[in-house]
Amino acid sequence: MKKFYVFIILIGLIAVAGAALQAVLFVSSRPSPQKEDVVFEVTPGLSLKRISRLLEEQGLVTSAFKFQMYSRLSSGKRVRTGEYLLSKNMTPKEILNVLDSGKSIEYTLTIPEGYNKWDIADQLKKQKLGSREEFLKLVDNKVFIK
Repeated sequence: MKKFYVFIILIGLIAVAGAALQAVLFVSSRPSPQKEDVVFEVTPGLSLKRISRLLEEQGLVTSAFKFQMYSRLSSGKRVRTGEYLLSKNMTPKEILNVLDSGKSIEYTLTIPEGYNKWDIADQLKKQKLGSREEFLKLVDNKVFIK
C-alpha cells in the first residue's frame, strides 16, 4: 500500500513538472523565426478567450488555450482595447506586455487650413484611416459631437 502512495505522488510530481516545463517553453517560444508584422485590433467587449483565438489564427501564438491560461496567471496583466503592431517572432510574454501597455498604433493626419468636412473625409479615405461616408455621418451627428 505504501508503494502505491509513493507511485501516485511520483506520478503527480511528474505531471506538475511536465506542466511547468510546457508553460516555460510556451512563454519563451516564438511562433516564427521571421519578423512578420501584424496589425492586431482588440475591440471593446472581446473576451480573453476570443482574443487568444484571434492571436492563434493570425499566427502570433501557437496555442490559444495556453495564452489564455498564461494571461490569467500573470498577475496584474490585462489586455486593453486598441490597435497594436505585433510581430510573429514575438514571445507570448512580449505580446502580453504590449497588449497590457495600452500603447496603440498612432496615426498622423494633417488637415491643412481651409479644408472643409468633405476635404477631410477625402483625406481620411486616402490615408485609409476611415470611411468617408462614416466620417460625414458622424461629423453632422449632434449627439456624437457632444
